[in-house]
Amino acid sequence: MIKNYNNFLYDLGERESGNNYACENAYGFLGRWQFGKPRLYDAGYSIGNYSPPGMKKKRLISKKYFLDNTLGIQDKIMQWHVHNLADTCLRKYTEHFNKKINGIVITLSGLVAGAHLKGIGGVNKFLKGQDNSDALGTKISEYISKFGGYNLYSKIDLKDTIAEIDKLAVPKGFEDLT
Repeated sequence: MIKNYNNFLYDLGERESGNNYACENAYGFLGRWQFGKPRLYDAGYSIGNYSPPGMKKKRLISKKYFLDNTLGIQDKIMQWHVHNLADTCLRKYTEHFNKKINGIVITLSGLVAGAHLKGIGGVNKFLKGQDNSDALGTKISEYISKFGGYNLYSKIDLKDTIAEIDKLAVPKGFEDLT
């Protein structure tokens, strides 16, 4: 049985946090898919007054609002995130699909999962033969292997996701006022 996009989200969430929307790890990564503040900033949100040096803050939200998954914010951000990573992987890496690197068959879903763990730079290193790990010691090869072979193609066209995220109103009391 070929696993689909929803299976991918479920399985990746299970590996990241046990599918716990309220999870926060020791490094400050948040939610079901363990997003860091820089990735949330990319999606249009500043948590804990975060912004990269020299950049404006974006829509301020509290950590509680994010972890409560109010209005499905984590799900919408994950859809946007997978869409962006899949788009990048399709543009940059199709020549590697279905080839073996370090004994692992390369697939779109495997590369998307690897990029979720280590970013596009980590995927680039892996495709050049350099396995690399996150701060907890999880190797990118584990993600590329474990999450390879899911059919993500039916969900790549998510043009409206950003508009849906922007429509999510932040209820009074949940904005980040720090």
